[in-house]
Amino acid sequence: MDRTEDPLRRYQAPAPELQVKIDSKNYALCSSCVLYARGEWEAAINSTGVAVTFDPTEWLPHYLKGLSLFELGKHEEAGRALEQAVRAAPAVADPHAWLGRAYGRLGHRPDAIRELSIALEIDPRFLAACYLRGTLLCHILRREGIDD
Repeated sequence: MDRTEDPLRRYQAPAPELQVKIDSKNYALCSSCVLYARGEWEAAINSTGVAVTFDPTEWLPHYLKGLSLFELGKHEEAGRALEQAVRAAPAVADPHAWLGRAYGRLGHRPDAIRELSIALEIDPRFLAACYLRGTLLCHILRREGIDD
């Protein structure tokens, strides 16, 4: 696919009667998801910026921006975006888990454990959050000389 081509073009239904009309906000969100999945994180960040202009209180653009920044290694910026996502949707597990990952990368282990624990309270079957929290706890215990 040509990189300048519209990221959603290939996903459009061939028959006009089957096509769904997507408003600008949802188009920007869908574009962000596609760009993130393709590993085009800078472009995904730009697209989330467009989505935020439609509704700054929506959690998903902040979440997608945080994921993209995390993938680029910009963990501090990712943390800020993910904090906005958590404020906008405190009952959604994924932003808490990724915020925990960002805090962990920044060396803020107690904050990371707190966010991962919140993610597990929301969704006890969230295996990635369970694994990351356990890894951080083991690291802290080893650092303090408690190996039991």
